[in-house]
Amino acid sequence: PGKKPTSMHNLSADVVSRIEFDEKEQECMAKDEQIQILQAKIRRLEHLLHLKDVRVEDLSEKLERVKGGVSRQPPTTTNGRK
Repeated sequence: PGKKPTSMHNLSADVVSRIEFDEKEQECMAKDEQIQILQAKIRRLEHLLHLKDVRVEDLSEKLERVKGGVSRQPPTTTNGRK
């Protein structure tokens, strides 16, 4: 008779452990999904950063060409003003 309560206790502990395990597994799956979402956002931001770098480089090259052209050309007048 003394062993039966222990067995029931172990069964109860096993059931609670299984429930806790399932909850933790769900938490892990939710966190994995969140990680994937955040990684996708990081990839998107890295892509945008790359596009910005390309644009800055392009504009810098244009600016250098304009600066180089201005120093070789006389200033243009508009309506008699310099």
